[in-house]
Amino acid sequence: MATTPVTVTARRQLTATPAALFATLVDPVRMAAVKGITKVTVLKEGTDGPQSVGTQRRVGLPGGAYLVEEFADLDAPTRFDYKLLAASTPLDHRFGRIEFVRRGAVTEATWTSTYVVPVPLVGAALTQASRPLIKAAFHTALGAIDAAALKATA
Repeated sequence: MATTPVTVTARRQLTATPAALFATLVDPVRMAAVKGITKVTVLKEGTDGPQSVGTQRRVGLPGGAYLVEEFADLDAPTRFDYKLLAASTPLDHRFGRIEFVRRGAVTEATWTSTYVVPVPLVGAALTQASRPLIKAAFHTALGAIDAAALKATA
């Protein structure tokens, strides 16, 4: 029996502008400066260069972990849609989106991801158990993206 996908959403108020946050997400040099990311390598440029739809990149994480993602749709500076093509851990990623909305002096960030952990017998339990961990990781990552965006625009 197939495991039902779960959707995780994390929200956080950030200081940087949507434009600075979006630029940090799509620019490989700025993204590599985010705490917790060890390296960003563009594997394939998108339709209009390395910061456009279709771009595929490998994002290095501590301990040799990695993600390979593809830019699925971009609406600068407010929406970044992606799909994970590969990861160092088993993951069947269906959809990911990071949105930025300026509200007065802060930017409301919302990170949503839908996925399944495709492991025989225990995949459903792992998928459910991973939800709070993924949500916390997204919350932490949004803070790190904010710090890198602020530093890049200082």
